[in-house]
Amino acid sequence: KQWYQRRVRGPLPNTTLRTITVEIFDEKALTEDQRIAYAKISIPDSVFQGHTLDEWFPLSGKLGEGKEGTINLIISYTTMPMITQPYHRIHYPYVTTVPQHFTPRPPTPINEADVDML
Repeated sequence: KQWYQRRVRGPLPNTTLRTITVEIFDEKALTEDQRIAYAKISIPDSVFQGHTLDEWFPLSGKLGEGKEGTINLIISYTTMPMITQPYHRIHYPYVTTVPQHFTPRPPTPINEADVDML
């Protein structure tokens, strides 16, 4: 058996989300990671009412539905206050200045030879 102790925290987009998918990958260092197991977990309403869910869920994968072992999940839900940053408008005035040492050259006139060359 393999045991891993991982804690994952993340925001939910809204409280109408009732199913999460847990995916287990083999974390290969030199090759692409492959999914080795997964579980679709239904979150009961009691979790959103402050209760903590502590259950073992079957994992599915190549061997079939629910045949890749089990995973213990402890799921809780906490509301967090919204943290908003005050809006600050930054104003950069558009200023055009010409350096004191710069003198613009007059445009070069176009003659008949230039037109024929085009």
